[in-house]
Amino acid sequence: MKVEMIPSDPKQIVINLTHKAGSRFLTWDSTQGLNAILLQFPYGEDVIARVEEVCPLLEEYGLSEGEFRCLNENKGIWARYIPYEEYQKGKGCELNGEACTYLILGCTMEKSSGDVKIFTPTEQAMMKPYCNISYEMSIQVERHKVRTGFGPFKKMVDSGFYEVIFPSQALDGYMDGSIAYQLGGIEVPITREMLKQETIYIESEEAPLFVSNNKGLILR
Repeated sequence: MKVEMIPSDPKQIVINLTHKAGSRFLTWDSTQGLNAILLQFPYGEDVIARVEEVCPLLEEYGLSEGEFRCLNENKGIWARYIPYEEYQKGKGCELNGEACTYLILGCTMEKSSGDVKIFTPTEQAMMKPYCNISYEMSIQVERHKVRTGFGPFKKMVDSGFYEVIFPSQALDGYMDGSIAYQLGGIEVPITREMLKQETIYIESEEAPLFVSNNKGLILR
């Protein structure tokens, strides 16, 4: 499969990528019959400037229909192919993750070869082919205690750890290190696997301070 960028065409366009606050759905406007590729990048990046570097990644990993496919985990790039027939049913697509930026591209596909041609994205007045989606996360940090003793001698004692509880719905598409905690002059990144565990324990007498390294991820 070959993937290449071609000049924008006013008769073949997807535009006005929109996210309604509180929903997990993206919508856009499309020329009739035009297929699309929805790309996910780290929050706030100049996604239009990065389109060209995605082409070789799409050639390597192929187009994924019906779900997002990770093209570069370290750079937080995901992609999903959306045929026009799928777009017609829902006029959009469910999010793969939040605290990121999405870009919608119009494309055509040659059925015999599978080759893809992507129209260079453009902006039209107030309508854009991309949107930034922020996410607010609340992290619960408490001193961890354990029960010791038997019968009337049972009591709760300090375990020497802090218990950290993440939201039950982990961020899809989360990039390792987007959240970190600072303790004793060092910063420890939170990985996707740690986030999925929902609860982790940190051995310390001092409470860890959690920070966000992603402008779109707001800690409360």
